[in-house]
Amino acid sequence: KYFRRKDLIRPLTNVLAKEMKQENMQGILIPIPMPQLRKYLRGYNQAEYIAKILGETLNLVVRDDILKRTRTTKRQVMTKTKQERLS
Repeated sequence: KYFRRKDLIRPLTNVLAKEMKQENMQGILIPIPMPQLRKYLRGYNQAEYIAKILGETLNLVVRDDILKRTRTTKRQVMTKTKQERLS
């Protein structure tokens, strides 16, 4: 996600899909929304891409209209301790 390596999403989703098939997982996929500014700067939401490809591969419904981000939180990568990440 940090180096715009969208080409790695397909191999990642292939591994995830294989595991999900083995576990007979069913249901819907709901990607976690990201802050609009970060999405704008990065150019895409990696969770949406992964969910979309997994949905196509496993014939699952992807719903990106269920969760809404209401505030911008501190980026976990900027935290220094486990306690900060947990909070």
